[in-house]
Amino acid sequence: MTSVPNRIVRYVGDIRRLPVTEPSAWLTAAERHELDFFAHEDRRRQWLAARWVAKRLVARSCDPAQLRRVEVLSRSPAGLGQAPLVRINGELSAYRVSLSHAGDATLVGLTTDAAAIGVDLAWDVPQDRQFSAAWFTEREQAWLAERPESASLLWGLKEAIFKSQGAGQPWNPRGVAIDSYCDHQVRCTLFGRPLSPLATWIRPAARGTATAVWQPPQHDSPAKVEQELSSCL
Repeated sequence: MTSVPNRIVRYVGDIRRLPVTEPSAWLTAAERHELDFFAHEDRRRQWLAARWVAKRLVARSCDPAQLRRVEVLSRSPAGLGQAPLVRINGELSAYRVSLSHAGDATLVGLTTDAAAIGVDLAWDVPQDRQFSAAWFTEREQAWLAERPESASLLWGLKEAIFKSQGAGQPWNPRGVAIDSYCDHQVRCTLFGRPLSPLATWIRPAARGTATAVWQPPQHDSPAKVEQELSSCL
């Protein structure tokens, strides 16, 4: 395995074009057990695509033998969903991974410095007032009143922020309040607790928005962030 950038975001618009090989050749036994949790074929295909991309980012290789050295698990022993844990050769690593998928698209975020990262593919987010009143704060609703099409962006930011900073708390969209956002930074509160500004990566997706947020090191600048991130369609 070779060194990788501190932060990578990989968006794949059509997972059917990924050269994913026979799962038994590159999944660990624990990953195969986790895959068996899903019965629906589309859901299994999404799970496999996200794992294949994540493991390739860590291994920097598509060699099945190298991919099997990397293990990405996102379920507790009791079968409950949790933030993905990355092991290399059986040892827990400092890598942090976040995964999202919608339809035939997948989004994977990776940090190599133990900084929390969260990603979300927000597709087909409702733009009606009833949905907005239920899940968005008054400030967010005011933004949506001016730009209803930004619903997927705001929802994606909420999901990504929660994945990055939620620390096992129950998901509640209203628990994430966005105070301000731009192309490179979002300020927010999580269940009433103000968070330090988070760096952002935002791209339009087929039916919504692909979003990533992470804790930036003090020396990060927008120019450097752009150089560290990549996407593929």
